[in-house]
Amino acid sequence: MISRCYGQDSTPLKNLVQAAIDHAEKKETGVMKIFQVHRWGGRWEECQQKKPRALDSVVLDGTIAQDIIADI
Repeated sequence: MISRCYGQDSTPLKNLVQAAIDHAEKKETGVMKIFQVHRWGGRWEECQQKKPRALDSVVLDGTIAQDIIADI
């Protein structure tokens, strides 16, 4: 998890998000792994696996979905 990002250049963060998207798209399992930070030690651990929902099955007000996609 990135808790701090110093400076005004958002390029490194955008590159990280794009790399995560590219990596996820290469997976053939169709399963999304969900991680959380372990309470002691601060390490990441897998806590769930789910099949991702189609975006059109999520009900959001107005243009929130499009705004989120544009933001990513």
